[in-house]
Amino acid sequence: MEWTKVFATLFSVAILVGCSKEQGPAFEVPSTEEEYLELYFNKTESGLDRPYFFRNILCSYIDFATRSIDIAMFTAEEMQISEALNRARDRGVRIRYITSGDKQANTALPVLHQDIPIHYGDPGFSMHHKFMIIDQRVVINSSANNAQWDLTQQANNMVIAQSKDLAVAFVHEFEQMWGGPEDLPAADKAKFGWEKEKSPRNHFEIAGVPVEMYFNPQDSANRRLIDAFEAAEQEVAFAQMLFFGGDLGAALLGAMEQDVKLFGVLKEYYTRYDLSEYWTIMPAGAEVRIDTLPRGIHHKYAVIDAGDPGAMVLTGSYNWHADSIAIDDNLMVIHDSAVAERFRANVQMEYDRAILQPDWQERLVKVREKLRKLGRI
Repeated sequence: MEWTKVFATLFSVAILVGCSKEQGPAFEVPSTEEEYLELYFNKTESGLDRPYFFRNILCSYIDFATRSIDIAMFTAEEMQISEALNRARDRGVRIRYITSGDKQANTALPVLHQDIPIHYGDPGFSMHHKFMIIDQRVVINSSANNAQWDLTQQANNMVIAQSKDLAVAFVHEFEQMWGGPEDLPAADKAKFGWEKEKSPRNHFEIAGVPVEMYFNPQDSANRRLIDAFEAAEQEVAFAQMLFFGGDLGAALLGAMEQDVKLFGVLKEYYTRYDLSEYWTIMPAGAEVRIDTLPRGIHHKYAVIDAGDPGAMVLTGSYNWHADSIAIDDNLMVIHDSAVAERFRANVQMEYDRAILQPDWQERLVKVREKLRKLGRI
């Protein structure tokens, strides 16, 4: 299905409150009962920043809410989003908020109205979601936290879907961590990590586009990634903040042995670690550059066989890390060639402005020697 057809019947209406008008215009929320699926990046096609774009999207959808807002967000530091939530509460909108157990990383939450309940979740900080459910019919799922640098400086993506079926799946995940359907959290009934029950449904169709949804750990986002890598026939393109998943690395090496091209970008900071899979895939022939920008990429996505009718995108909040297997996270799989082309273009943009690490072969020798001494290889 052509991506443009997803939006063909939309009529948009501007939300006039939004965030600060001095920092960009209010985003236009589609005013329609029809299903839609939208994709956004907070960088332009040429790589320029769109500093307030994501924040204005979130504020506008919050201002659009009439009944309920459920949020599961790892960290929150953006004050204007909290102010928008306060406005929604003043309108009588029910708000439920789940975050990680790290109160120091949630500096924007103390300004929320006292009658907005916050569940600080698992004390092990395993709650890593970044989603919002509006009126139990619109889902906003992103790689970005509600933090200033995530929304304005680090490269991130956001998928917005109006689908009651998908919203039901997200509410099911939310209420497992909340402890039930009530307005207030029930800490004694809340489930995180492996305590959660498997999602009752993983496959959806939204505005004609097949979509899969996996909540971690119970649905195994990691397993779905491996299956996608093993099914690739031409190319796996990616933009990732980090890559420490040994079994994911093995799956990609296996794909490369079948002449599948591996092409992408990793954040430079995390390639400094000896256990980064960067040091596994590079000598195998991967075309990978490193992002050296101060904030850099925060994406967590892969594109499988862009340009092919069976192309797919795997995105969400799930990091490619062995520790991610056990945390609360999500992976969205979108089967649409036009969506895949947009993500593939984003990989190319990030690749073009990244660099090939000049001394990677010399460093590889040192990394392997360290790992050999540790008995890792």
